[in-house]
Amino acid sequence: MEHIKVAVVKDWLTSYGGSEEQLVQVLKIFPKADIYTSVYDKERLPQLKDFKIRTPKLPKIFSHGRKFEYLVPFLPLHFSLLKLDGYDLVISITSGFAKGVKTGKTPHICICNTPIRFAWSLGGDQRGLISKILSPYFRWYDLWSAKRVDYFYANSKNVAKRIKNIYKRDSDVLYPPVRTNLYQPSRAEKEDYYITFSRLVPYKRVDLIVKAFTKMNKRLIVVGEGPQLGQLRQMSGPTIEFKGFLSEKKLNKLINHAKAFIFAADEDFGISPVEAMAAGCPVIAFKGGGAKETVTNKTGIFFSRQTVNSLIDTVALFETKKFKQQDLVKQAAKFSTEKFQQELIKIVRRHT
Repeated sequence: MEHIKVAVVKDWLTSYGGSEEQLVQVLKIFPKADIYTSVYDKERLPQLKDFKIRTPKLPKIFSHGRKFEYLVPFLPLHFSLLKLDGYDLVISITSGFAKGVKTGKTPHICICNTPIRFAWSLGGDQRGLISKILSPYFRWYDLWSAKRVDYFYANSKNVAKRIKNIYKRDSDVLYPPVRTNLYQPSRAEKEDYYITFSRLVPYKRVDLIVKAFTKMNKRLIVVGEGPQLGQLRQMSGPTIEFKGFLSEKKLNKLINHAKAFIFAADEDFGISPVEAMAAGCPVIAFKGGGAKETVTNKTGIFFSRQTVNSLIDTVALFETKKFKQQDLVKQAAKFSTEKFQQELIKIVRRHT
């Protein structure tokens, strides 16, 4: 599809996460695409070093995403003035402002990971006081910019409902790409421990997991870093181990031997349960958000409330069940990077 002239718009590029993986996979289909964003940190995103990335000229105080809180109020203006009508196709990847670009008669596909989180109090965003004060302004912009989109693609049915409720727009689902190839199943014997891995921030609800496993006196391995680490250590008992950041290889080995992966967040989609299943590990997840779309009764079990007791009861129930490795791997494959590319190519052909 290299004959199509494509522009890809992203809110910002300051760290690597799920939306950056979406961008990388889009660029595998359109390697000559122009990328437009607000802030780009080259050092933290070496995956993009060979691509043409266009950013506005900003004072050095904002370089690499520093003082980002003070820049955010100006991003609606930046994207709304960005004129991209000289392309065959515009793809915005956004949970914020990028969908507000001008595209004229050029088809505009929006891969929407959520409406603006801090504008609609959807949880999971740690923006500062300025953004909270300006939330009415951001809500207005979010509604206005949605009108500039021709076709919405939500990253889950969960987000599609938000798009319908907030923007009053229909959307199809394009599940995010998960690098399932990095996580391989093993015939290794399961050991007597559970695992969770994520950024250690409040909305991930790792605190709930730590409290539950401390109370049960069961071994739990916590992988990840973040501002909540100190607080989590203080509340944890002797059966809780903190491993910090690990390479995919070391993490894969821990997942292989774990009884189950514990997931307590109410996520838009939730990549980590899919990664766990790809490694042959069943999932114990909160029954909310995107996990309801990725975890099945053949690959895991749900707890109904985000409470310690609900999780404890579900762990006890889990230990009476058995899961087949082939079911876990088969389910994870539905969300692979290859699947994402195949679906996106179909979408582009449909709209160009």
